[in-house]
Amino acid sequence: MRNISYIYLHFLGRHVIAYLAATIFRLENVIGNNGGQIFKSTMTQQTFKTLFLILISTASLPGQTSSTDSSQATKEAMHWFKKAMTAFDSAKYKEAINYFQKVTKLFPGDPDAYQYMGTAYLLSGLNKEAIDNLNKAIAINPKNDTSYLNRGTAEEILGLYKEALIDFTNTIKLNPKNTNAYFNRAQTNWLLNKFQESIDDYTKVIELDSNYYQVATINCRGAAYFKLGRFNEALQDYNKAIKLDPKYAMAYNNRGMVKKHLKKYIEAIKDFDTAIELNPKFADAYNNRGLSKLNSNNYNDAVLDFQAAVNLDTENKLFKDNLKIALEKASK
Repeated sequence: MRNISYIYLHFLGRHVIAYLAATIFRLENVIGNNGGQIFKSTMTQQTFKTLFLILISTASLPGQTSSTDSSQATKEAMHWFKKAMTAFDSAKYKEAINYFQKVTKLFPGDPDAYQYMGTAYLLSGLNKEAIDNLNKAIAINPKNDTSYLNRGTAEEILGLYKEALIDFTNTIKLNPKNTNAYFNRAQTNWLLNKFQESIDDYTKVIELDSNYYQVATINCRGAAYFKLGRFNEALQDYNKAIKLDPKYAMAYNNRGMVKKHLKKYIEAIKDFDTAIELNPKFADAYNNRGLSKLNSNNYNDAVLDFQAAVNLDTENKLFKDNLKIALEKASK
């Protein structure tokens, strides 16, 4: 019998928690007929809206570095740069890109304009264009850690994981306290199945920024422990996350996954119950609870949970497959 389970990691970008609150890694745990497990991972584009406020705080207007330069070109460039920043701040990225292009025509050696333009492309989902502009920003100013971080982000989205790792590592070399770089490098190592490296980076994030998004990072680290079969450590992290935020539905779901794996189905179901109470639209928690009930030979209730999961995510083939299996079991 093929069972499909889900475990979640939740990532929040520093200083932009409002942008990233819905960002997740989805890990599909496929248990095959031979009992082996195959893990696949996908991630949402929204993951990469990072460093928005950091970028705004570090940019400078063209010509500001020289108090004596009052040329018409400088004044015009400053005009377009201000308009570009206003558009960027309002998430009008296409408009911002147009204004930044005007700046670079007037000042082709301005790294901030290329950095912002690259970031605007990144936030628009145009990752190749983002890399092109961030390449220019880095060529002009190879000391800016933000440019490497955002280029690494674009590379990660495009599946250029080795290149992304290099850029995140360069970010850390330039700024050893850049938690976003450790966070993104942990994500990339995850995709390369380097789970211990992910754990190391999550731990570093917690050490550097223990208050800002500790719950989400602990939850991520717990999932990495789960992948390595270190279930006690995974449980410890999920317990910590829940203690810090008793309303964090994903941690309950993930803790339930560990208990399900340990065949503690009654305890697992309780955690999935809580996850669903906290988030009634949490389709994967319904699916996971259904699997626990299926494994407990409670086929009729499993059908209800799988049906609820399908109703919430009508395009999910895995949920539909589980519902089919439960219906077959319930009809016998």
